[in-house]
Amino acid sequence: MTGRRRRIEVRVVAEVAEALQRHAQPAAHRERGGLLLGWWDHDDIIVRCAIEVPDPDATSTAWTRHQLAAQHALDQARAASADPRIGYVGDWHTHPAPVGASPTDEAALLRASRQYPQPTALIVALPDGSLDTRAAHAGRIRPVRLTIEPMKDQPVTVPARAAALRGDDYQHIIGWYWACQALIDPDIISVSIEDTAGGAFDDIVVLRHAGPDCYDQIKSSNTDETIVDAAWLTTATATNGKSPLQHFHTTWAAHRHETPRPQFRLITNRAFDPRDPILKLRDKHSNTVARVLQLKGPRSAAGTQRKAWAAHLGITEAELLNFLAEFELHHEGSETSWFRQARDAMRAAGLRTDDDAVIRGRDLVREWVKTGAGPQTRNGIRQQMADADLLARTGTLIFAVHAIDRPAHSLQPAITLDFVDRYKGDTDRERRQLCNPDDWQAVVMPSLKKATDELEAFGIRRVHIIGAMRLPMWFATGVRLPGTRGWVVSTDQGIVEWRSDTPPADVEAKEVGHVVLGQGPDLAVAVALTHPIATDVTDYLRSITVPVRELLALGPAGGPSQTSVPDAAFAVGWAHTARTRIREAIKRMNAPRLHLFFAAPQGAALMLGHHWNLMPPTVVYEHLGTTYAPTMSIN
Repeated sequence: MTGRRRRIEVRVVAEVAEALQRHAQPAAHRERGGLLLGWWDHDDIIVRCAIEVPDPDATSTAWTRHQLAAQHALDQARAASADPRIGYVGDWHTHPAPVGASPTDEAALLRASRQYPQPTALIVALPDGSLDTRAAHAGRIRPVRLTIEPMKDQPVTVPARAAALRGDDYQHIIGWYWACQALIDPDIISVSIEDTAGGAFDDIVVLRHAGPDCYDQIKSSNTDETIVDAAWLTTATATNGKSPLQHFHTTWAAHRHETPRPQFRLITNRAFDPRDPILKLRDKHSNTVARVLQLKGPRSAAGTQRKAWAAHLGITEAELLNFLAEFELHHEGSETSWFRQARDAMRAAGLRTDDDAVIRGRDLVREWVKTGAGPQTRNGIRQQMADADLLARTGTLIFAVHAIDRPAHSLQPAITLDFVDRYKGDTDRERRQLCNPDDWQAVVMPSLKKATDELEAFGIRRVHIIGAMRLPMWFATGVRLPGTRGWVVSTDQGIVEWRSDTPPADVEAKEVGHVVLGQGPDLAVAVALTHPIATDVTDYLRSITVPVRELLALGPAGGPSQTSVPDAAFAVGWAHTARTRIREAIKRMNAPRLHLFFAAPQGAALMLGHHWNLMPPTVVYEHLGTTYAPTMSIN
C-alpha cells in the first residue's frame, strides 16, 4: 500500500451544502465566496459552517478573499459559536457558469494549505447544484471524497449570534453609507443609529435642515427563503406585543405631520412575497403599494386583505391607504452591494476606499450602537474619521461654488457653497452684483473661509473647483486655497483641466499700461490677459476718486487676446511673474492697499489667487459692462 495516499474525506453537513447550492443558483450573476469553518478528524475535514466574506468588486468570473474582511468574519463567527473546535478549514465560492475550480483557484488552495499543518478544503458551488470539492495538504493537491451528512449537533449553518451579527452588519454598513453622505450633503444635520426617537423606524435616522428627515428600519436575512409577507407584518413579535405593521403605523402617526413630511422606509434584503395580494402591488418607483391598492374592489383578494389590515391596526381603510401611501418598502441589495455603495460615498467624501477602511467605518457605526452615542453631526463624524485614520491623504476633493448659477455636474462635491439667491437678476448673465453689497464681507468671505477650513479637515491637499462664478470669486477661492499651505488646485477650463502643479511656462507678465493718478497712496492692478482694460479702469478710478496713486496693467507678451492664455502652464507661469511685478510696485510705492481688476480666463484668476501671498489688503472689482463695482476685500 506504500506510495498511495488515502483520500481526504470532506464531510459537509447538509444544511451547509444546501446553503452553498442556493448561493450558486442560476440567477446569480456575480461570484460569491467566504470561509468554511469546522475542525479536523485526523486528516478528514469536518465542515460545520459556511460564512460569506463580501467582495465589493466581485465579477462573474472572479471573487477575491480580502484578508482583513475574512479575519473579521472569522473572529465574529468563532466568538459567536459555542463549540471551541470551530475554526478555519477552507474556502468556498460560487461560479455562475457550470465550470469547476480553475487553475487560479487551485493555486490559491495550494498557497493556503502551506499555512496549516492539516489539510485545507476548497468547495466551488456550481449552478447545476453540484459542489466541486478539492483539498490540499502542505502545498500538494490530495485526492478527495465529498460526503454530505445530516447535522448531528447544532441545527444551523451559521451560529445564531453569528447570524445576528451579520444582520447587524447589514444595518451598520448602511449606517456607514449615510455617515459618509453626511460629509457630502450639507443639508444633513445628523445621522443616528438605533435612535430612541425613531420608534419602529429607529435603525437609521437622518435629520435634515430643509429636506425630509428619513426614518429607516433595516431587516436582514442570511438565507433566500426568508421573505416579507403578510404573516410577518401582522404577527406580534412578543406575547401581548405589537406586530411590525402596528409598530410601523404608530411611528408614522407620531411623525407624519412634521414639515417637510418625513420618509418612512423598511429597507431589507429579504424579498417581498410576490404572491401576497397587497405586497405584489409595490410600485418600483415609489416603493409603495397604495396607488394600486386603492383601485382594488372590496371583494378582490387585495380588497379583503386591505380590510383585514385596517382592522388589525384599528383604523379605517381610508386611513390605512394614507399610511401605506407613505410607507416605503425597499428591497435592497446584499451587504456586498452596500459595501460597494459605501466605498463610492467614501471616495466622494475624501476617505480611503480600501477594504480595511470600509470595515473600520462599519465598525465605527457598530461602536455608536454599543456606546449609545446618539446623533452624530458632520463635524463629529469627520473628527472620528480622522481619528480612525480614514482620511484618504491622497486623491482629489471636489469643491463646488454656485455663485451666479447652479450648473449640473457629474462630480459629487465634498463641500458646496451656494450664493445664487443673494445676487440681483434672474439669469447667470444678469447676476453681477449682490442684493446687499455688505454680504461680501458678512456672508461670502466667512462662508468661503469656513468651507476651505472644512476641506482642510479632510487631510487631502488636492481640490478640484467646479461651479459658476465670476472672476473675483475664482480669485478669492484661489486665495483661500494657497500654494503656501500645500494646496494643489484645479478647474476645468473649457474641456481641459488646469492644475496648479503644472510645471510653469517661461512667460512674462508684461506691463501693457501704466497710469499715474495721484489720488491717494494705493496701487491698482489691471490683469489684462484677454482684453485691454487699462483705459476703462482708469476712467472708473477717476470717476469715483478711488485713492489710487498708480495703475499698473499687466498682460501677456503678445498683448491681450482671447487666445493669449493657451494652457495651464502659461497661467501658472504668468501668475508667478505677475506676482513678482506687483510686489515690486508695492515695495516701490509702499502701497498700503491694492485694487484688483480682471479680464482673464477663470483658470488664470484661480492661479493668481492661489499664489497671492505677501500682499497688502486687496479689494477685487467686478465688471458691470460699462463700469465696475467693488466686491470682496481680501486681507
